[in-house]
Amino acid sequence: MKEVITLFLLLISGYSFSQEQDLYQVKFVRYFDVDLDKFYEYNSNSSNREVIDKNLEILTRIAEFTLICNDKESIYNEDEKLNNSQINKNEFKDPNGNQVVFYDYSGLILYRNLEKKISLFPSQSKTMIQDSLQQIGWNTNYSEEKEILGFKVKKATAKGLEPDTEMTAWYTTEIPYSQGPYLYWGLPGLILKIDIQINTNQGMAYYINSYHFEAKSIEKLTKNNDLLPKFKKIISRDEYNKSIEEFEKKQKDYSNQEVDKD
Repeated sequence: MKEVITLFLLLISGYSFSQEQDLYQVKFVRYFDVDLDKFYEYNSNSSNREVIDKNLEILTRIAEFTLICNDKESIYNEDEKLNNSQINKNEFKDPNGNQVVFYDYSGLILYRNLEKKISLFPSQSKTMIQDSLQQIGWNTNYSEEKEILGFKVKKATAKGLEPDTEMTAWYTTEIPYSQGPYLYWGLPGLILKIDIQINTNQGMAYYINSYHFEAKSIEKLTKNNDLLPKFKKIISRDEYNKSIEEFEKKQKDYSNQEVDKD
């Protein structure tokens, strides 16, 4: 009987050890390739120089993000800045002064679980929006290789997640995790660089040629922390969309009431 218990304990300890996965912290930067001549041409009808300068400052700023991941989970968030000028930093405005949301990563936290095939996005009051993982049709039939941060990386391409975009990824099978920055995942190795080419001249894409996520450092963490963010409740994407529709309807009804009063 003692031999059976000993064997059982060995199996349990072996199973527990096999569940411990290396945890990596990857520091990414995101930057835009902006055609300055086209930017000023696009904004030539705007008389608000302050808005133009602010928009350019937003587009030329290098944003910093942190990805922490193992082979099953990851969490991705924007690094906090201690500079008060960072407040409302993504309030981008068009030439008429109207606010425009364009690739807004302000305060972003993204949790991804590959086993459950779900992602969680933050909403208000510690509510998380649950969505299925966005599938990406990667083409890995390339022989090109190069090195990023001492890791050999391979090339993959796919249609971009936004309309009229194409992307090229560089991933390393030396860290065989199907993870990557932001919404990008699904390759047989950790993605260390993503280049998104914009193939349209519509709106602000007229002067933005491309944007990029690039790893600047990789560190293996010694402590296997719980990656699941703290939250009060989880709602589905459909529930979230419904709540937005109801809120907009209430706003519209209220506006109509104010008009009737006048």
